[in-house]
Amino acid sequence: MLAGVFVTSAQAVTITVGDDDDLIPAGPAANLDGATPLIIVDYQANLYTNTSGADEILTIDAFNFFAQGEGDVTPFVALLTGVGTSASDYDVIAIGATRVGGADFTSGDVVELPFADELPTITVPDGATVVGGIRQGTSAGNVVPFNSTSGLDTFITGGGGEGDVSDLTVQTDITPGGSTWTTLNGGRNYEFVIELNTIDEDSDGDGLPDFWEDQHSLDKNDNGENPNNNGVAGSPENGAGGDPDGDDLDNLGEFETGADPRDPDSDDDLLSDNEEVSGAGARPPTSPVLADTDGDELSDLVETNTGTYVGETDTGTDPTEGDSDGDSIGDNDELTGNNPGGFTSNPNLEDSDGDGVTDDIEIAVGTDPEDSGEFPTKTYIGDSAPLFAAIEDNGTADTANLGNVTYALQGSPYTNDSGGSEEFDIVEVNFWADGEGDVTPYVATYNGNGYDLGGNFMILAVGDAIPATAAALNNAEFTVGGEPATITVDDGETVIAGFHQTAGVVPFSQIGDTDADFIAGNNLIGGVGDGLSGDAQWSSLNRTYAFDIALERANTQPFEIVSIDADTAVSSVTVTWRSRPGVTYAVWASDDLASWAELSDNEMGAAGQDTTSYTESPLPPEGRRRYYQIRIP
Repeated sequence: MLAGVFVTSAQAVTITVGDDDDLIPAGPAANLDGATPLIIVDYQANLYTNTSGADEILTIDAFNFFAQGEGDVTPFVALLTGVGTSASDYDVIAIGATRVGGADFTSGDVVELPFADELPTITVPDGATVVGGIRQGTSAGNVVPFNSTSGLDTFITGGGGEGDVSDLTVQTDITPGGSTWTTLNGGRNYEFVIELNTIDEDSDGDGLPDFWEDQHSLDKNDNGENPNNNGVAGSPENGAGGDPDGDDLDNLGEFETGADPRDPDSDDDLLSDNEEVSGAGARPPTSPVLADTDGDELSDLVETNTGTYVGETDTGTDPTEGDSDGDSIGDNDELTGNNPGGFTSNPNLEDSDGDGVTDDIEIAVGTDPEDSGEFPTKTYIGDSAPLFAAIEDNGTADTANLGNVTYALQGSPYTNDSGGSEEFDIVEVNFWADGEGDVTPYVATYNGNGYDLGGNFMILAVGDAIPATAAALNNAEFTVGGEPATITVDDGETVIAGFHQTAGVVPFSQIGDTDADFIAGNNLIGGVGDGLSGDAQWSSLNRTYAFDIALERANTQPFEIVSIDADTAVSSVTVTWRSRPGVTYAVWASDDLASWAELSDNEMGAAGQDTTSYTESPLPPEGRRRYYQIRIP
């Protein structure tokens, strides 16, 4: 089926032109007062091209509209005959009723209106493309608001007064408006959809359009019943219930899904059309006309949806989800190692090796997502994203400066949810700015009560001043008095990164809002245990720096089994592994390394402990060998 087209009954197809079916506002209100009227044609968002092989007759039924403002709006439909940049590229074929803001629609509400008082019928030639458009009124303060330099829409100027559509006569061209649209602000904040419906003849009344029955060599004058619409016995392969290809999907089902009624496997993926529509095995329903329903480059046949990877012919993944485990890596990319490091991973597990770090983060920082002994040890707070990746060069030159400012960066905080205290070494400071001067880094807890009062922060460590080099990425160790620093983060605490600048060092532009959160004033950094004083002064600045601080868990060890102790006297085995406080582990056992059984799924790392143990007792009576695995469920 075509994008933007969905079947509403056996005899009609609803076609939407304009925006996507969900009308969602896109920005703050901005009015264009008393300006030249604009004709707005959204042909890139959603258009319809007739590929049926014959002319189509359509009714134009509905005009659905959202705007953050009120004014006169006139919908229209045109044929796009070119690329949309010249007058000859559009031919208007239908004009709807003018809708008045405040009467027909209200600012901020989605409305569904008839396209016109008498719904028009249009003919769309084979191969022709239909677009939707609107024309706005011109009265000052009473227009359709938008912000527009996004390049997503084509804006076309027209003459005439408010509500005048004399320049939109049927079968006349509409003229692009030169640079008129470039004077508007930002991105648009209206959306609209125009709905058209096909009119299809059905001679035998079986719910299958004549054109479709002709296309597939079915008799459009035989509904397949006994007696049929002609009073005689119909052919069983005709009509809605016929099944000429024997795939157990009847003709009506083939029509509604776009499948071929004379091919039991329309997309040649070795799943029959009925298996795809109904769902084969553990698979959810898939498209019978797409061999790869989710477009992840894995066939529907191999995506068995069992959640277990067996091999290339049984990946266990969901054929309707391109990223089955939700780790932001496509299923096929995980299997083929399509990433700079060439790392493969399990497409059914967000954390393939169970080391507590998701596959996407491991790949981003260059550690193997299938090796639990290899994982990122540094957590970056400040501007880093994700938490395990340091910043890179950032920003553009700017000469504005402000003196004596303390910044508390909200971008990527770290919250300890382990259930116990955690100890971190503060190991690294990364800083980029278009200016030079000393920067004093610090780490503090943040209580979540807002950035307006400095008392919401409590300093844990203040580092030595770092001389920043302009327009370059500065990397330095975080030291206190020249020595390494260690902090303790209690369970539930959130830690943020910050810095204090002296006059004339950190540049930023004083225009508009910003994502920097900082507290301005003098002598705002005290010692450990102090809060920050002063009020937030951030609303008028736009920063051009980037900054983070790296924390590393003290005495970090790989996730591994460290001992297996057997006690033959009581027939027991105790397995001990490296663990993290608050993390839940599962214990699995096997006698042959082929078949595994779960012994426990609720072994939690204790606060203040770096190992966890589990005892199996009694042991199975048969067998002389026993193997163990520790997993993170």
